[in-house]
Amino acid sequence: MEYAPIDILEAEDFAHVPCLSTECYASLQRITANVNEASRPSSQSSSRGLPPLKLINCFIQLYFEHFQPFFPLLHQPSFDSSTLAPELVLAVVTIGCRYSKASGSDVCALALSELLKRSLMSLVCIHSIQGNSL
Repeated sequence: MEYAPIDILEAEDFAHVPCLSTECYASLQRITANVNEASRPSSQSSSRGLPPLKLINCFIQLYFEHFQPFFPLLHQPSFDSSTLAPELVLAVVTIGCRYSKASGSDVCALALSELLKRSLMSLVCIHSIQGNSL
């Protein structure tokens, strides 16, 4: 999902929380690269890459507009993506993407869900190998 009409992006940017930092976006890109690298060539790739930062920011806003009011899992006033685990930010982005009206967002949501699942599985494996508890 490389492109979304500007009118959709503007309509879906509610400015509930600050935009994602470039450092956090880079962390999400590293997760994507690690998951894609770990995927077998014969298996379906979870994602070739992340949506552009502008779309990611819209998905975060959509999370707080549509999901947070019914399932208040995060403290919105103190939400700061730069202090959160990138996997948590990816979960917020994945949920928010499901509310987007941009064309291709349904396919993007499935790819982000798969990316999130694989990144969490990898995280659990790393912690179990190291003997750490989550």
